[in-house]
Amino acid sequence: MKKPEGVSFEIRQVEVSDLLPLRAKYLRQGLPPESASYAEDTAPTSLHFAALSFEQQIVGCLSIFTEPRPIELLRQLPGGIDEEIGGEFRIRGVATASQFRSKGIARALISAAEFKVLERDGRVLWCTARTPAVGFWQSAGFERIGEEFDMQPNGPHFYMQREIQPRT
Repeated sequence: MKKPEGVSFEIRQVEVSDLLPLRAKYLRQGLPPESASYAEDTAPTSLHFAALSFEQQIVGCLSIFTEPRPIELLRQLPGGIDEEIGGEFRIRGVATASQFRSKGIARALISAAEFKVLERDGRVLWCTARTPAVGFWQSAGFERIGEEFDMQPNGPHFYMQREIQPRT
């Protein structure tokens, strides 16, 4: 795993319950803590990753779910609905503690997720990105799809996706 200069962290697969406090703090500010749980969290195919600091504190998180891209996203692709290719995985619940941002943690979490998706013959990673985070997702190789839309309770979002290939 690539370690950013001056920051020591480790990526591990964890139980979703380990991630909920970080999700609640950074993704659901001002909402009840239970709003940090997603219906897909407990599906047998769901995977959850944490970035742990040297002190073993969770400082970043990401979850992936086996979930096809929504019809709203497919309609906005050049090939339209016919572009559905299977092997689609959704990234959700990406958060990094504020003092650890811009240190490569979210990218390392995405890499860990991509590795597991490839093990499962995945072909597409997709997410709904908050508008202020679109630049980050683009720098991580994701393509913005379509127009901005409102996603409550978090405001404006874009669909993002990246086709993935096995590494040789």
